[in-house]
Amino acid sequence: MNTMCQAVWRKVRAPLSIALVATILVACGGGGSGGGGDATPPASSALTGTAAIGAALANGIVEVTDRTGASVCTNTQVTTDASGRYRCVLSATAQPPFVIVVTDPDGLVSPMISVLAAGPAPGTESVANVTPLTTAIVAQLVPGRDPFTLVGDPAAVAAIDASTLEAIKSNVVSQLAALLVEARVDPATFDPITSVFTGGSGTGADKMLDQVRVTFDNGAPTLSNVLNPGAPAVPMANASTTSPPAVAASTVASTFDIRDLDIAKTELERCFALPAALRAPNPDTTNRRLTALAAECEGFAAEAGDPGVDIDFRNNGYDTAAYFYGLLTSSEMDGARFNLPELMRYITRPDGRDEAVLNLKFRTAAGFTGNRILTAKLFPGSRPGGSQWWLIGNQRPVDAFIRAAIRQREQTIPQALLDSSPAFNNAARNRFEVGLEIFVHRPNNGVTVANPNNPNNAVRYVRVKGPGLPVAGLMLADVAAGLPQTWMGILNATGGNPNEVVAPQQFATTSANIFRIQRTRGLTGADAITLRPNPGVGSATPGFVDWAHPTMYGEAPDALWQFNLAQVPAWSLYEFEVFCDAATVPCHTFSTRITTPLLPAAYASTQQWHAFAPASRAFVADGAPAVATAEIAWASNGLAERVDSVNAYSFSPSGPVNSPSTVVPRGSFGITVPAVGGDFPAVSVSDSTRGRTLQLRHLMLDGSYKDHLIQFN
Repeated sequence: MNTMCQAVWRKVRAPLSIALVATILVACGGGGSGGGGDATPPASSALTGTAAIGAALANGIVEVTDRTGASVCTNTQVTTDASGRYRCVLSATAQPPFVIVVTDPDGLVSPMISVLAAGPAPGTESVANVTPLTTAIVAQLVPGRDPFTLVGDPAAVAAIDASTLEAIKSNVVSQLAALLVEARVDPATFDPITSVFTGGSGTGADKMLDQVRVTFDNGAPTLSNVLNPGAPAVPMANASTTSPPAVAASTVASTFDIRDLDIAKTELERCFALPAALRAPNPDTTNRRLTALAAECEGFAAEAGDPGVDIDFRNNGYDTAAYFYGLLTSSEMDGARFNLPELMRYITRPDGRDEAVLNLKFRTAAGFTGNRILTAKLFPGSRPGGSQWWLIGNQRPVDAFIRAAIRQREQTIPQALLDSSPAFNNAARNRFEVGLEIFVHRPNNGVTVANPNNPNNAVRYVRVKGPGLPVAGLMLADVAAGLPQTWMGILNATGGNPNEVVAPQQFATTSANIFRIQRTRGLTGADAITLRPNPGVGSATPGFVDWAHPTMYGEAPDALWQFNLAQVPAWSLYEFEVFCDAATVPCHTFSTRITTPLLPAAYASTQQWHAFAPASRAFVADGAPAVATAEIAWASNGLAERVDSVNAYSFSPSGPVNSPSTVVPRGSFGITVPAVGGDFPAVSVSDSTRGRTLQLRHLMLDGSYKDHLIQFN
């Protein structure tokens, strides 16, 4: 690879789309694809391996760099084959250690990384697998636990210590011993990086990868077994761990075969092989409901009355006809292909009709991608001779959920002015924030675009309790009519009072629905990893309903107080109480879980982010004039999740003027959104009563929430 291309790759963490990364690799030269490519000279050395998350990562883009930061594959662009296999023929000048990065061009699998401390002998091959497990191992190897710091940092790569890497791998294998034995793999001979296995086979090490779940609890990697949902995740060992805690053995019946869940992929692809007009004929476009389904589309969603099935599909309050309307009537979904279902959680039931939380990821023929996280249920005898699993959804009566949230916030007002001007005392500083997003769909009354299937039309208030939230609960309510948002806002952090949920109806005074728990001092350098206390934590009473305060948890005010994020691991349980109309008792109650842990704010700097484009920065710059639209554009970072939707917000003495929440067309890196209810007001450092904010929401495939704000005031 020439010098210019080396420089480009070293900056892969700068704004580049996945498609652009692929283009660069083609133009600059890479390695041979896993399924063939150039003939290999007998004396050449090579790296081979498997990229998989359990399911094989096919068509993954592979880049191998050495201790100098140079790309070292000499054959044409390296991609993985259907089994996740790749082969990189090494250049004669390649110098270990090697860093192997695999990215999914569809963005359905997060980028993964692996390292190999020593290279193959001349004319031989070495194995370097790339999986979520190897990614976490690399995280344990580097300062800050950001594995991708190795990309483009030759000094960090050269500093890799082979003995440290071996110690980490040895300790991790001991943690996984029970799962390896279940998969009929000998822990004494298994190496997560160098042992050969076949991706997607459901056997051997691939079976182990299907079961092990790697997450980052409180900023550190943890391991758990999805087939033992009652056992907590354990911290992943590092090189110095003396007694590595074991990942619990499976408790699910040995008769369960994870491949039985593949019925979801099979049946969904059978349906979407038909064009939209045939798979969902004569839909009710006014009420956005399906009226009929092709026979090929009746094999994935449960319907009471089918043999052995006594539950109808329902997810977030929507039945099959409403929930699948958008997907089944969209011609964009014609020919869509689904990944093998990712098992996120397994739930055993006393009657043997177990349940499984599945992450169903898809790619359309045009290359657009998405996912749905849905619950499946086992109905014994329902499909003679085939899989007995059907999608049932979460069975929730209303459209409401909670998820871990992470945010980057940029302030365009200079720091010196923020520090010196009392008028801007409450303006947000540059920082990373984390918290919990609670989404409750607003009733149709007051919503700009009504949802004809809205299950929340009678909902007036919702109280939510659980880890990280105020002990008394967080109360949400509708926001003022005329605001274009679809979600309720936080009303109070006291849990409300039954006497308060009667007429006259109360409305949230903020559009915020993220309860913020932790923040950093800034976005760069030491400030990005140093925590700043939440607002007013030393005061006797909270100053904001959407910021964690010690008194909300029964603790004494303390100017240095910080909430312990270890209390909010993955799969934390939350209770929802839904109040309808003027009733003083809940009309619905249900519980739900977050799928991911709450990450520390200081860990956010290790995540991948896009960068706002100059036109968007001008919208939130000093002196920006009043306008009727906002251009929201960004330079894409190929390692970051794609932008799914955007918003523009503003405030002035006349009240808020916002844009609708706008879905970004797939493949776009910018969109213009309109102001609703007036113009976006002009902003200036001479007037602290006005402000603007732009928001990018990332498409998160793991059930979490991530956004990026840039604002003036």
